Amino acid sequence: RQHVGGEYWLTVQAPPLPDGLYDLQVQLCQGVTGGGVQDTNANCVLYADVKINHMVVIDKSGSMGDPADFSKLDAAKIAGSLYVDAVSDTDRVGVVAVDGNQTACDDDATLLESMNTATAGKRTNCKTDIGNLNPSGWTSIGDGLWKAQDQLEIPAFATDADIHTIILLYNQLCRCKGEL
Repeated sequence: RQHVGGEYWLTVQAPPLPDGLYDLQVQLCQGVTGGGVQDTNANCVLYADVKINHMVVIDKSGSMGDPADFSKLDAAKIAGSLYVDAVSDTDRVGVVAVDGNQTACDDDATLLESMNTATAGKRTNCKTDIGNLNPSGWTSIGDGLWKAQDQLEIPAFATDADIHTIILLYNQLCRCKGEL
């Protein structure tokens, strides 16, 4: 259990089951009068022999430093580290950080961890890099997404059997009229 931006996030390990789609039911405080809190989503858990390629993109621009007592970047660091911990051992993971300099047509993203198998060492490196982020610069989400996409398109990883994901942790709505 982790506290992230005023919410509690849970990481759970699914039980071993045969390949297929399964319902997910989460129930907190079972046995409490009134039944506690529960929710069910149908057919949302996939059991199959797939490899998922995960790229975590984190905005570390100056505005992520607010508020000072527990910043948006602090919440993003916890969420990013929690996400890295939840990645399957057979999946791949990498990390990109973004902070712009208000100069157009340059690269405002840094590949902190190239995508590779989520070994214990790889997870540690990802979480260390995430934990070392400090707020600075301007927001440049597009460069971060492009750099993450470049990792997902590496020929060794770009197979039809793989599932590609980019998780974006940032603090603003896009104000760029349809372009990132």
